[in-house]
Amino acid sequence: MGPWDYLLVGVALGSVRAKIHLPGEKRRRDWGDVAAVARGDQRALGRLFDRYGSLVFSLAQRILEDHHEAEEVTQNVFIRLWHCAGAFDSHRGDLIAWLMAVTRNGAIAHLRSRLGIESDSWKPMPESPESHLWLATHPVVSHVDVTRRLSKALAEMPSTHRKALEMAFFEGLTESEIAERLELPLRSVQNWINKGLQALWAVMPT
Repeated sequence: MGPWDYLLVGVALGSVRAKIHLPGEKRRRDWGDVAAVARGDQRALGRLFDRYGSLVFSLAQRILEDHHEAEEVTQNVFIRLWHCAGAFDSHRGDLIAWLMAVTRNGAIAHLRSRLGIESDSWKPMPESPESHLWLATHPVVSHVDVTRRLSKALAEMPSTHRKALEMAFFEGLTESEIAERLELPLRSVQNWINKGLQALWAVMPT
C-alpha cells in the first residue's frame, strides 16, 4: 500500500475527515496561525490545538485504544508542529493532512513498541512539510460526496477485505504480519487487500 492507498482507506474509515478541503477563509486562518507559530507565538499554537487537537487525539485513540498514550501522541504532534512550522508553505498543501500523517505514524510506532513488534517493514505515511501535497491536490479533498462513496464501498465489501485494510491502516501491519496474525496464507491477505483497494478506487471521481 502506498501513500494514496492509506489516504483512501483513512477517508473510508472516517479517520481523515472530508473537511480536509477547508474553505479559503479557514485555510488562510490556519496558515496565518502556522506562520505565527513559526515566529514563536504560543497563543497561535494554542489556537491550532483547540481547532484540531480533538481530531488528532481521536485518531491516536482509535489506533492505540489507550487514553494516556493517545494524549502523549497528541502532545508530541503539536510539539513537532511548534518546531517545524517554519518549513511549511501555505501555497503548497494542507495542514490537516500533515497532522494526520504524523499522528498515525506516531501512534503506530507506540503500538508496535508496546506489542514488541520490531520489524521496520511497515510503511509510514509521508511526514515532510511537503508531504501534504499528494493529499491536497487529489479529488478526494475537493468532492464532498467522496467520503460517502468510500464509506459505502467499504461497508459493502466482504468483511475479510475490510478487516485486512483496517489492520493495515490502524495497526500499521504489513501483509505478512496480517497473514501471520490471522493464521492465513500470505496470498489470501494480499488478494483481500488488493480487491479492497480496487473497490475503493473504483468509486473515486476521474
